[in-house]
Amino acid sequence: MRTGDFDVLIITNAFLPRHMDILNKYRFSLIFVDDVDSVLRASSKNIDRILLLLGISEEALHKALTVVDLMKKLRKTIRFRASDEEINRLRDDIKRLSNELSSYVKSNNIGILIASGALTRMRRTTRLFLFREFLGFETGGGRAEGLRNVVDVYVKPPGQLGK
Repeated sequence: MRTGDFDVLIITNAFLPRHMDILNKYRFSLIFVDDVDSVLRASSKNIDRILLLLGISEEALHKALTVVDLMKKLRKTIRFRASDEEINRLRDDIKRLSNELSSYVKSNNIGILIASGALTRMRRTTRLFLFREFLGFETGGGRAEGLRNVVDVYVKPPGQLGK
């Protein structure tokens, strides 16, 4: 693994934080996470690690987290009836940084993340916002839970009915 002599790399969620120094040398075009809940329970920083491995820079991650912080501050500012000037300044900062992030995503070859698991039960954290910002999907919602009810069925081909 240290030499990069692999086409497919399979690791555990415990391996990710312990060996990020080795993994950080590589950019992965596809990451499949089985049981994403356990990966995220291990550490919300794993979201950062996965995004870095998909080719997102630390600067872009920092910028996205700044957007989240500014959005929280804007909500508080509105709730406590701050001046229009302060509210507009925060909105402008959020819009500027969001536009920069959109340009970043469009101009960089970011890998694909396939996540298997029940993210619908995950607590909404700041870092889950990063999935939407960089990969274009939201976690949660709960509506997909019915899709987990798997039923085994089969159909006998014509001519095989008596066997």
